[in-house]
Amino acid sequence: AAAAATATQVAREATATAALNAAAEIAATHAAAAAEAAAMGVQSEEATLAIAHTVEVDRLAVAAQVEREKSISQNLAISTAAVTAAAAEKQATAVAAANLAVSSETGG
Repeated sequence: AAAAATATQVAREATATAALNAAAEIAATHAAAAAEAAAMGVQSEEATLAIAHTVEVDRLAVAAQVEREKSISQNLAISTAAVTAAAAEKQATAVAAANLAVSSETGG
């Protein structure tokens, strides 16, 4: 289940990053067109579109960061669970060894 959840999270992070990259490319295209129009002294709708897409890029950047943080948090939780399980196994082994030693000493 942990592997499936990790794979799902990796896919979500990749999707968020791809959306961010696509929006950034669109914003850059509109900004370039707006700059070109401004250089010719022409008012253009491109400036408004560039601003709108820049806002979208900012929103998607936040979404991508949230997904990255979820991945980090999930990986930390999985690592913590693995360490806890290893410690519990080590403790159980130590208790079993101690019980065996006591049993051997008492002849039992």
